[in-house]
Amino acid sequence: MGENTSRLVALGFTFASTMATLFAQSFLNTEIYCPRWHQVLNTFRSYCWLAVIASLLLPIPVALHIMDVTGFMAALLLLICGSYCSLRRLPSARLFVFAWSLFLLGAGVFALRNLGILPANFITLHGIQIGSALEMLLLSFALAARFNKLKRQKSALKPRC
Repeated sequence: MGENTSRLVALGFTFASTMATLFAQSFLNTEIYCPRWHQVLNTFRSYCWLAVIASLLLPIPVALHIMDVTGFMAALLLLICGSYCSLRRLPSARLFVFAWSLFLLGAGVFALRNLGILPANFITLHGIQIGSALEMLLLSFALAARFNKLKRQKSALKPRC
């Protein structure tokens, strides 16, 4: 990889971890249902912003290491948070965990291929993209269902003439 490409990879994935925490908070509505988890994710996001800045300023090998650590911590933290919310039967939490697990499975397959444990084929070469696409599809359905539910609630509250 070229120097600029490596820098952008470190920056992009670290930024993605930052935004993933924000998305999880919104999707799981942690501010209302799980205030402690909301604070944990806020704190982790602060670390992520520092990691984004470090990815811009530090030498590329260090930036890539920070990206790996940040990505792993984000993946684990969001899986635990989602599982906790699922155990508490929060709306859409099970779907969040399932969708997030598909992404992590894809990333895991990709990593195992990079380590030489799995053979290179279409699925192992594009594991992250496949897992991410499935995750986004499921979360899109969940958001659409939430939107329709809110729409029905709003129309039920309107006075009828």
